[in-house]
Amino acid sequence: MEDLADMTVRSKDGKFRADLGLDMSTILKPAELKVVTVFHDDRTFFTTQTADMRNFTPPKPPVLTFAKANQTESINGVEAVAWTAESEGAKFKLWMIPAPANSVQIMQEIAKLPEEMDPFQGVLTSSTLPEGLPVRLETVEANGERSVITISRISTDPISSDLFDAPSAYKLLGPDPTKTTP
Repeated sequence: MEDLADMTVRSKDGKFRADLGLDMSTILKPAELKVVTVFHDDRTFFTTQTADMRNFTPPKPPVLTFAKANQTESINGVEAVAWTAESEGAKFKLWMIPAPANSVQIMQEIAKLPEEMDPFQGVLTSSTLPEGLPVRLETVEANGERSVITISRISTDPISSDLFDAPSAYKLLGPDPTKTTP
């Protein structure tokens, strides 16, 4: 059985937002140590205070050395080339397209994503990548668990700052732990 989910990830001014389909959004505000979870179907949200993560060191993703595979595929209408790697029993297949003019900027934005919002789980920032822009990562873990992450669209269009707050018409569930009461 395959679980499919569309996720949109946005970042601006050190804030991050991940939309899981049309149902839910998670907004991370690291400078404020705040996470806002928004439920769009019932127009509610809640806020949690996070621990100070500045001294937290997440587990390191594997450093992979990719070898070119003799395989191409059209992904979102663009010819992609497959590259493979292995680490600790896990197998990786990375699909690369020719680098667009803004590919350096795109990779810099991906590198800024917090671990919990990085769809590539750190693989793109921990490894030396082949020439081009990654658009798909297929992973088969040592236990046989398989995941496929495909980028379907990248935009560098301006993002409204209000996307990083819960909509004003939504109802807060419970008290806001980031606000202190006298």
